[in-house]
Amino acid sequence: MSHTDSWMTKTEAGAGFLPLAVKKKDTADWSLFEWKYGHVGHVNKEKKVYHIFDEDSNPIFAHYGRQEFTEGDFVRFREYSKKISDRIRFFAVEISKCTEDEAIPHFRCRLAGVDDVNEKKRLFHFVLGPGKISGILHYDRTDLRPAVGDFLYIHYYVRQRKETSSGAVKKVIEVLKAEPTFETDPEIVRTISGDLCLKYRGETDWFAYNGNEYPSSADFAFIGDYYVHKSILSKYRITSDCHVTAQAIYTGDGKWKVFKIYKDQE
Repeated sequence: MSHTDSWMTKTEAGAGFLPLAVKKKDTADWSLFEWKYGHVGHVNKEKKVYHIFDEDSNPIFAHYGRQEFTEGDFVRFREYSKKISDRIRFFAVEISKCTEDEAIPHFRCRLAGVDDVNEKKRLFHFVLGPGKISGILHYDRTDLRPAVGDFLYIHYYVRQRKETSSGAVKKVIEVLKAEPTFETDPEIVRTISGDLCLKYRGETDWFAYNGNEYPSSADFAFIGDYYVHKSILSKYRITSDCHVTAQAIYTGDGKWKVFKIYKDQE
């Protein structure tokens, strides 16, 4: 083979080979970027844009020519970021659909406690603990029907939502999967013991029983600083002050509410 036919030639010293020509690649080498997973939160069909949230809750707006994914799909892609107008923006390439089982393990997972159930609205509210945001899960998104005080493991991401009335931006938890668990967290549910003090509504204020005839039922109660709703008093048939052991759940903003009472033996 002649030097003309070869794309490489030996150096005079015979120490190695030097390329005579290098062809430039037409496309970027995306294989250098790791695979990431995301969830299609919304599809803007008018602008032909996918709204995708990755496993780290980063928003990605990916344009499409022909729609291949729908809201709720899980996708796999290679992700890169760049600074635009002093903000870091994320972009996705080589996007393909994947299964929930493949994607879910890559998203955030936390222990959550159910602090309220609304059968009328067909949803339940959950908390992650002091200093953390809370969220809701509608019945049409899960087969679970938990009770107050139950614990769940939730797989999720966080998005920002602008309030229509105030214009304020609020963080919202989007639950991808919820699973029941027997694991508990004392920062969410705790057992307390103390004197339960009933409260009644007077003409001008709330008051404690003063020794006269009881009203038909108390309006609420406290065990120390822990609030007890009227429905809980009715559920456990409590009509007078007494010493109790109870369970309380954190409801946010430093507040707790009692959801279960064990009346101590007198």
